[in-house]
Amino acid sequence: MQQVNQELFACTRFQVESYFSGSFDFSKRKIFSIGSSNNWEIKKVVGKLGLSVQHKFNSKLNLSTYGFYATRDFNAKLPFGFGGSVYLDRNYFGQGAQLSYKTGSPNGHNVQLGYSWSKQADVRKRYFNNKGVNGDITLIQSELFNALGFYVMDEISFGKYKILGGLRYDSNKLEAIDYFISNGDDSDRLSLNSWNSSLGVNYKMNSKSFLFTSIGTSFETPVLSELSANPSGGGGFNSSLSAQRALNKEIGYRYFTSKWFLEACKIIIVALKSFLTFKKIDNAILLGN
Repeated sequence: MQQVNQELFACTRFQVESYFSGSFDFSKRKIFSIGSSNNWEIKKVVGKLGLSVQHKFNSKLNLSTYGFYATRDFNAKLPFGFGGSVYLDRNYFGQGAQLSYKTGSPNGHNVQLGYSWSKQADVRKRYFNNKGVNGDITLIQSELFNALGFYVMDEISFGKYKILGGLRYDSNKLEAIDYFISNGDDSDRLSLNSWNSSLGVNYKMNSKSFLFTSIGTSFETPVLSELSANPSGGGGFNSSLSAQRALNKEIGYRYFTSKWFLEACKIIIVALKSFLTFKKIDNAILLGN
């Protein structure tokens, strides 16, 4: 931890805190499928690095930011023939920041502004799995996933009540570049964007008991491994897949003591669009909305 003065902020004293983490993992497992002559074998190598920095300008204003990088080398023999031998080389990195402001009084605002950005780049290969031996190639493609999100949240306190509101916008750009073009060029692009919001109310019954309720929308994109499982058996993306959307409702009660707490709530999730089983090809289950 370090304390410094900056003229840029009118010589306001702030603190700099930084955190660094990293890991490396290698694993291998081999399973013989019951009732099948196909071997199921999975190998993976995973590396991760991360950095987080926090600037505390004063008792009310705080800035936090982070960055990360992860890599994955993965290959597997899955218990089906067509495309059952999978090789994946993945690079995943991103960065984000959040600025928070508290008024410092019991009745006031706690505002958070932020963004998150990440990019995933995969090189994916698939071969026909001939009882654990690679056969003809069925897929070679590069897959890119760019995700950028902006959000604002506010917690307003007055008396025994707290109102919590949030708004977020996500922009997701996906691209597949097909290199196995002997069966046609299946290169593809997708754009999955969404606005989401939430609103909640907390009521303090006494020093230990609280009532709460909230309503909000949610949004989740398919991952690249789901999108690349194309029902046509070719490259590109599964065009029948789009983002999952839901309307979430919650109401409940919380009770706190110095040693334990109790929470009872009812959660209602209305799926506006979700993933359902789409097609089965040679024991491989593909997805669709």
